[in-house]
Amino acid sequence: MCRGYFKKMEEMKKTNKEIEEIIRRGSPIKREYILLEKTKAIYTMLIPQLNLFPKDAKFVLRVKIEESVINIIRYLILKNYAESDEHRRKLILQAVSEIHILAILLQQATIFKYLSYRNYENVAALTKEISAMSISQYKNLGGKNENL
Repeated sequence: MCRGYFKKMEEMKKTNKEIEEIIRRGSPIKREYILLEKTKAIYTMLIPQLNLFPKDAKFVLRVKIEESVINIIRYLILKNYAESDEHRRKLILQAVSEIHILAILLQQATIFKYLSYRNYENVAALTKEISAMSISQYKNLGGKNENL
């Protein structure tokens, strides 16, 4: 089981590195889809770790973490199809708030020792990066929220 887990983690790291390489080269991933791809990378990194949660936490904390990531993906997809900048700004704000909720849930999972600190650091770094990119997109669309 441990060998399979570590192998899966290495594959996910390779996937994340491949995404970063594609972004650097400016290949097929469009600029608007970078956030979506990074969020999907978080989801693929978290699934094997969420499967290791104890049974009592699987049905509470795990579900909340999964819902949070899926909501972020949902908001980013809707943002890509939104017709007005105002609607895009609202969707980005919803995604940013969901990202902050995800960060809190991940912290709780680490405090309860359901998630190792090393894994938390990897996911938290990617979460902060997604948050910063979302906020910059919000500001580029003319958003003027001083709390961001």
